[in-house]
Amino acid sequence: MKPREGLRELELRKETTSGYNYNCLAFAVGTVSGELPEERKAAQRWSDKERRRTHEKVLEMLPLEAKTERGTNVVWWAGFDVARVENIYEKKKFMGEPHVHAYSCQLERDIVVVDVRCERGEGKVELAIYHYQSRSGAPQRRISMRAAKELRKAEGATQPIWLLLEQGHWSALLRK
Repeated sequence: MKPREGLRELELRKETTSGYNYNCLAFAVGTVSGELPEERKAAQRWSDKERRRTHEKVLEMLPLEAKTERGTNVVWWAGFDVARVENIYEKKKFMGEPHVHAYSCQLERDIVVVDVRCERGEGKVELAIYHYQSRSGAPQRRISMRAAKELRKAEGATQPIWLLLEQGHWSALLRK
């Protein structure tokens, strides 16, 4: 399914977020959760604090073996270890999936990521949808459009935070 069709079917619209200091994940989560300050300088300061807070949460959540080895594909911290997490924070690099898990735990809300980075060849992009469950400690799981539509029916605080993951950028997904 094409990304535009998928977003239309889920009744979501993309809200592009700032790439300031590669804090686009913080800006996206803050936009959806309503925590992002409106004034630009205040929002930048807020995003830097969020980056630090999320970094600390990832480090707190990582198991002891992450000091010496990267996570395998069956754990929530797949492809990451302490050194990689530290490098991302110190060099202001792109925040990845472990950071989404940290936000989910911090906010005690599920997060759904619509990932449009999957190319099927010939320049065609495939939509992939991942569900990060708060408080579970389980790796994110790919879900169907049907399951995503069921999650969209939730109201209020049970509504997941919806994010769009494009090549090198996170954006907020808001109700149409």
